[in-house]
Amino acid sequence: MIYTVVILSFLSIGNVLTENSCMMESVFATTCSFGGLILQTEAMNANNNISRILSDDNCNQQFHREDFLTSPNVKFEKAVPDVMYTLVMADPDAVNILPNTTVLHWMVANIKGSDFANGHLNDGLVVKRYHPPTPPPNSGIHRYQFTVYTQDKKLFGNIAHENRANFQLESWLESTEQKLCGPVAGTQFRVQALTADQYQAALKQ
Repeated sequence: MIYTVVILSFLSIGNVLTENSCMMESVFATTCSFGGLILQTEAMNANNNISRILSDDNCNQQFHREDFLTSPNVKFEKAVPDVMYTLVMADPDAVNILPNTTVLHWMVANIKGSDFANGHLNDGLVVKRYHPPTPPPNSGIHRYQFTVYTQDKKLFGNIAHENRANFQLESWLESTEQKLCGPVAGTQFRVQALTADQYQAALKQ
């Protein structure tokens, strides 16, 4: 009887540890602390393409929005080959959004770890198409945060266009009865919004 109680107690503790080991967060002051991601993009200038790279070494660096007009190549070198991942890009500094929500800029699910380690996302499920940084005039500096989560099974579905703003990852997962764990990796960059005069001048170019 004593042994039975001990074994049952041990199993109960194990279950609690298993449940608690899979926590999920989606709103952060910074995602640099997670690390592990490398972003590379080709930015156009007057003469040619310029390669921009974001990694742990320069996380939170400020860029021009033009540097990320197209989706970057994202590599997670420590990805486990037989694990599936979800990549999320969000702006927590967007104006006129509800507390603890973001503007969703990009989401790709069902990324095989073996592909993610090499920066290949083409076979993943695009839950939300890429939308480049678009901070409104006079809205200050915006953080564009990338987070990576593990999946226990394949995700499905997409997110309607009107639901980019006031997006809360936990609520979406709950509504679709899906589950993610993490973040297990992350990074971010910043973009300074144009002033109203700069914005009008840019429109005339």
